[in-house]
Amino acid sequence: MNELKTLIDNVLQEQIIDSHELSSLVEKHHTNFTLNTDKKCKKIQESLTASALNSIPNSIRDVAFQNQIMKREITTHKKSVKEMEREIKEIEDEIRKEVKKNKEPKMNLTKKVDVCTPDTKLTLDIPRSTILEI
Repeated sequence: MNELKTLIDNVLQEQIIDSHELSSLVEKHHTNFTLNTDKKCKKIQESLTASALNSIPNSIRDVAFQNQIMKREITTHKKSVKEMEREIKEIEDEIRKEVKKNKEPKMNLTKKVDVCTPDTKLTLDIPRSTILEI
C-alpha cells in the first residue's frame, strides 16, 4: 500500500513537472507564432504601401513632399516665435525695471524759473536758407 502511495505521489510530481514543461513549451511556441505573424503582417503592409505609393501620380507626390517641407518650416517658425516671445518678455521686464527706477522725481524745486510776461523781449533765431554761389 505504501508503495502504491509513493508511486502515486511520484506520478503526481512528474505530472506537475510535465505540466510546467508543457506550459513553458506552449508559451514559447505561442510567442514564436506571434512574432512570425507580426513579421508577416509588417511585410504585407510594406508591400501594400509600396504598391500604393507607386500608383500615386507625381503631382500628388509633389504636393505631399511640399506639405512635409511646410510642416518642418512651421515647427521651425513656431520654435523661433517662442524664442522671440521669451526675448520680448525679458526686454519688457528690463524696461519695467528701468521705468520703475527712473520714476523718482528729478526736478529741482529750488531753481528759479524765468517767467515770460508781455513786457519780456524775445529774440527769435530762425535760420535762413541762403543760396550758395557756384
